Amino acid sequence: MVKKNIVHLFFGGGVFVINFMNATLTGFKESIIINVILLGFLAFPYFKKTILVLFLPCIYLLLYVLPTFTTIIRAQSWVQGKPKEMARNQAYQTLLNEENDQRIIDNNWEFLTNRFSETGMFTVYLKTVPQQHSYYAFDILADACYALIPRIFWEEKPNTEKLAMERVYRSGVAQKSSPVSAKTRPVTDGYLSAGMTGVFIYMLIYGMLAQALCNIAERLFGGYQFGCIIIFNSIFQQLWRGNTLEFLLNNIFYGYLLMLVIHFALKQTKSLQRLYENHTHHSFL
Repeated sequence: MVKKNIVHLFFGGGVFVINFMNATLTGFKESIIINVILLGFLAFPYFKKTILVLFLPCIYLLLYVLPTFTTIIRAQSWVQGKPKEMARNQAYQTLLNEENDQRIIDNNWEFLTNRFSETGMFTVYLKTVPQQHSYYAFDILADACYALIPRIFWEEKPNTEKLAMERVYRSGVAQKSSPVSAKTRPVTDGYLSAGMTGVFIYMLIYGMLAQALCNIAERLFGGYQFGCIIIFNSIFQQLWRGNTLEFLLNNIFYGYLLMLVIHFALKQTKSLQRLYENHTHHSFL
């Protein structure tokens, strides 16, 4: 039987609220939805009936409000440069105003029919590459390597966001004046680099690398629960759904270094102890 700890409940709830409120400032739907899904999974062993009753209605509510909410955040904050808190307040006011019901419905329809899946955007790339633009070969990988160099060492380093969005604009997937985030994903980057062969190679490496990082986390931090669930999923969350290579490679490289630093710090403070003399596994105490 799973025991409930009220202190842990309030502490964890407080951390969740802070993280959730920060997610509402990002302008991304998935960061908010993932928080709710994780909360449901973690709370299910303790509140089975409550989660079963509330989980689907909560997801439905999020899918109803988030397309409009994030569109306003992006338009106000990303495009017009307003403070994120001000943009969020404007989004709240829009959702609570009954006069905007039709606008919300239209945004939902656009999201569910065109942007819920990225298949529609991928077909645009299929029509433009290589017919109108040749394959990028190693250009995308080169741009991703630029992102690894700290700007303190290279002040003239190209803007990573602009590099990632350039191929989006070039293929006509989005306009520069649009507030949408339409950066490519791993499958698309693989195709743009070398067609279907690029997709196969890219996704094979992607899967092998993700599994290797998870295995390393488990080995360093004493098993699945702490190593995979907490460390791996916290540091390498971008691997869940993928990202454009410029941001993904940066996350993998510096995330791996961060994982080693955390492991070293825990060992130095004796929070990690070796379980077996002839084995590399450690336990977290």
